[in-house]
Amino acid sequence: MATHACILRLLHRDVSAGNVIIRPSLSSKFIQNGKKKVIWEGERVLTDWELAKEIPVRDPSKSEAPKEVPRQPERTGTWQFMSVAYVENHPNWPVTVADELELFFHVLLFYAVR
Repeated sequence: MATHACILRLLHRDVSAGNVIIRPSLSSKFIQNGKKKVIWEGERVLTDWELAKEIPVRDPSKSEAPKEVPRQPERTGTWQFMSVAYVENHPNWPVTVADELELFFHVLLFYAVR
């Protein structure tokens, strides 16, 4: 799921429970009590890439990081799954890789508690 985004150097910027689709598959083997075992090797898809943004490439000859500015002045993403740093510092804070990882944590937490 995230492999292609890493290769293309993209930040999704709108990771939420509605944008993560996981279809588990059922094993054909029965476990001891006669029920089938659920295997989490099904399809995994991250949808809604229209808000994605390319991660700027750092020039090794320069000591400073590339200057990033938010592409859109309005908030990007689903409120319930935004990172704390992004919510507190918006609109002066562009979405970073750390924010994106926190979004996935919020989705995982959402499904764990639900």
